[in-house]
Amino acid sequence: MRFRTTFSPILILLAVGCASTNRTDAGQMLDFFDHEEPDMVAIRFVVGSGEAGVGGSTCAKHLVEMGTPDPSRRAAATAAAIDSCPSLCVPVARANEWTQLSDGAAITAKVVEICDSIGPDPVFGGELSDQRKQMKATDYLIARMLVAQIWSDLGKDSVEGRKLDALRPKLAKSLVLQNQVVPQ
Repeated sequence: MRFRTTFSPILILLAVGCASTNRTDAGQMLDFFDHEEPDMVAIRFVVGSGEAGVGGSTCAKHLVEMGTPDPSRRAAATAAAIDSCPSLCVPVARANEWTQLSDGAAITAKVVEICDSIGPDPVFGGELSDQRKQMKATDYLIARMLVAQIWSDLGKDSVEGRKLDALRPKLAKSLVLQNQVVPQ
């Protein structure tokens, strides 16, 4: 499964829309997710954000690599993204608090606790808070960072920012579904 082939034209529009005053193209890209199946939203959002360069070149490279169907390569790309992407709510100094845990639910609970101690969750807080405990911690961290970064770039109150805000429930559902998939 290669996302680059199907995503590039759409994400070029996002990159152009973010860099210029014509924001219509960015809004059209966000509309793409209205028609996407929930189980694919999270991974396509991550890979697409990487292709658009969100988080800088090193972070973006690892985000794109997360789209690989190979579980070991995906795990390595996810770890590299956690190490290289900016604005993750878990400071490096506190990462040891969760990387030493072995139970997935305990890891997610610890990550959510650390993130909430820094401030309210602007992405998966409120009505989506209960879904966080069902997400994989690393996927939660990356998705939260990406949404926050895109809001910062586009403006949360812009038309595109409101479209991204509307995408949050579908993205949360996708992250929960993604955690329930059992590797073959």
